[in-house]
Amino acid sequence: MRKLPGVLIVLLLVAVALAVVPPEPTQADTTRQVTYCADFDGSTNDIVRAEIPAETIERGDVYCRVIAIDGEFVRNAAEIGDPAVLDQGVIQAVDVYGMSHGGQIQNVFNERVKVCLLGRGTLWYLDATVSPRYLQRLAITREGSYTCGRISGPGTVVLTERDGDGSAPFATGAPARSSSDNDDADGDGIPPVDVVSPASAVPLEDCYVVTRAILNLRAGPGLNYEVLRFVQYDVRLQADARQGNWFHVGYQGTPGWLSGTYLNISRTCGD
Repeated sequence: MRKLPGVLIVLLLVAVALAVVPPEPTQADTTRQVTYCADFDGSTNDIVRAEIPAETIERGDVYCRVIAIDGEFVRNAAEIGDPAVLDQGVIQAVDVYGMSHGGQIQNVFNERVKVCLLGRGTLWYLDATVSPRYLQRLAITREGSYTCGRISGPGTVVLTERDGDGSAPFATGAPARSSSDNDDADGDGIPPVDVVSPASAVPLEDCYVVTRAILNLRAGPGLNYEVLRFVQYDVRLQADARQGNWFHVGYQGTPGWLSGTYLNISRTCGD
């Protein structure tokens, strides 16, 4: 049997080495393709797709929880909570959130996530990392039958039929309005600076209220009082006083008043 020339042997060895060396990673290797975005329970819906970079959540993942499908709410509309969005005609809505493998909610995305909702319209983003949530109108791309935009953190993404007056009526970074306690749009009242003491109100014991929307926490029991902050949807609070249909509570260290119109009120709170 004839021996192979030395040069040929070297060339064969180089060819074998190149065959087993893995290729250099590409952008596609480090970013998931636009595909269905699952909820934590593994369920998916074709109204939402997402492109999620691999390191968006360190030792965790990004999930999508559907709120509205084709104009019908499958969860409470108060989870969106902002009339500026609701009034535009909701087509699709999802809550995008991060969670570690240990089951802890993550409030920081290390990379921007592209979210695509089925249909054509205007795409809105309610940032869940700040309170009150900021409302932003997203720059969009059309990908087949989907409208896509990129978000920098967890929050609610909503596709609507309309865009207000057609000229970006809600500036990026403008604070989202509360879901309704019917503020005076003219704003001609001058609210007090200090929080009204509940001393003159009816004291309460073992009274608990639950918010049915994102509500204004006010400095006093009336619409003419200053808005101190927003209280998120589905928050259970203890009320220590009541004046008419207004309840005095404390929320994250801030005392103030909530309108009973948008509260679920325990029976121990009186009439």
